Amino acid sequence: NPNGTVAGTVTVNGDGSSDSSGTDGASFANALQNASSTDPTDPTSALDPGSGIVGNTGSTTGDQVVATAKKYLGTPYVFGSTDPDKGLDCSGLVMKTFGDLGIKLPRLAYQQARTGQEVPSLAQAKPGDIVAFDSPVDHVGIYLGNNMMIAAPKPGDHVKIESVYEKPSHIRRIVG
Repeated sequence: NPNGTVAGTVTVNGDGSSDSSGTDGASFANALQNASSTDPTDPTSALDPGSGIVGNTGSTTGDQVVATAKKYLGTPYVFGSTDPDKGLDCSGLVMKTFGDLGIKLPRLAYQQARTGQEVPSLAQAKPGDIVAFDSPVDHVGIYLGNNMMIAAPKPGDHVKIESVYEKPSHIRRIVG
């Protein structure tokens, strides 16, 4: 807030809801505004409470997302991990990839499947889109194009490029 005091904690969830601790209504509003872009003319860099995204998505391309994800090829699958030095699970890979590009996404697969803009079909998907599977969502990957994705598939496996093996239940566009 303008006085430099802590207004409390505000967390924007993947479903667009928010949680706050130690805040009253005015403090909450200040904290939410302070979480926004410093450039009010750039809507791509503002906190979008409906999307669950924090960060500048406007200057990032799908090709950059793909290139960033590829640096994790061969990383072992470790359930619940977001640390590539130890291993990554599917949603950890997605979160880490976008995080490396300055875009903060929710942690869990089902939250990531609600984040960003809906893409109606795989035919309309672009490299860098998130592909999610099953209902409820239990797996996510990053679409590469040509019916291929990069994913951390399962225990005993590693981050790899594989075909999109079934129709995604959700496809979400975060960048471009």
